[in-house]
Amino acid sequence: MLDIRTGYRSLDSQGGWLSDCVSVLQMSTSGFLSGFQRLPKLVVFDLDFTLWPLWCDTHVSPPFVRKNNVVYDSYESRVDVYPDSDKILRVIKASTTMKLACASRTAAIRVAEQLLQILGWSDLFDYKAIYPGCKITHFKRFHKLSGIEYADMVFLMMKNVISTISVD
Repeated sequence: MLDIRTGYRSLDSQGGWLSDCVSVLQMSTSGFLSGFQRLPKLVVFDLDFTLWPLWCDTHVSPPFVRKNNVVYDSYESRVDVYPDSDKILRVIKASTTMKLACASRTAAIRVAEQLLQILGWSDLFDYKAIYPGCKITHFKRFHKLSGIEYADMVFLMMKNVISTISVD
């Protein structure tokens, strides 16, 4: 659902766009994706408010612990992720045609890395760019490391991108 005031797309109580992604990705195991003429070679996720509903530099405090499959921060506050994030990442990782990356401009690099590790996601990503700066720099890094053309990359984030990013 689009928030008219902010222009941001938010998750509704049924999961919103993330659930739609899971539905499409689950169909990929039955050959659904084989019907597409072109799929991305690299799927890049932002972290904050895309895979988890928080800013890792302000909303949580390490160290993190996992108890009964739930992650808690140092204040014993529960650290949640969006319900289908794990499923989506694992389906993409299992794909033989798509690579997985994350790109975050957070200054809390260690916090983001610790969250990825404790959630069991760190090894799912073929490429990571977690450092302050410009998303263009992140994508140039992915291109250099992977050899994948920009036209074969897709970037998923929760806020709407208003301007076009040119990496040439």
